[in-house]
Amino acid sequence: MRSQRYLYENEKKRPIQMQAYMLYPSRLVAGVVVFFAAVIGILAKFSFGRQLLLKYPSFFSGGMASRGGPSEARMERSFFRMTMKATGWPKSQKLAESTDQYSTLPSKTLTVQITGPNPGYGSTCVALLSTAKTILNESDKMPSTGGVLPPGAAFSKTSLISELEKHEHGIKYEIVANK
Repeated sequence: MRSQRYLYENEKKRPIQMQAYMLYPSRLVAGVVVFFAAVIGILAKFSFGRQLLLKYPSFFSGGMASRGGPSEARMERSFFRMTMKATGWPKSQKLAESTDQYSTLPSKTLTVQITGPNPGYGSTCVALLSTAKTILNESDKMPSTGGVLPPGAAFSKTSLISELEKHEHGIKYEIVANK
């Protein structure tokens, strides 16, 4: 949301409103996740609990983490997928000022799916190197103020997304619905 604030304050772009949700295959799975999160949260508050978490990570994560890290096979099989749904107004109804208010309900929807392999190692490395390359090659398209900037504001006018999509272990952005 810091990117939205930056773009509003510096470029007068109207900020989005957003809500983040997590979807699980069933209520049972969601309940198990909540249970593990609660146990870890309680244990993390106490020195003895932290020692247990560090000593037995596989047990307390339901096999999701281990002291030795993931195997090569597990890393090759891992992936991530995020689906983002947006509701808004068509560009033809753009407001004159960022502080103006719409008088009609939103009439446009967009669904984007973001996927990538091996989020812990593969996609992360590609993202790090792609952002470094973008900073070196496209610094003229980035805000000239320097300092610490939110990523959305820093890279909004660059070709970072196409750079991320180029690589075998890169991140793919796909519009799955545009109504």
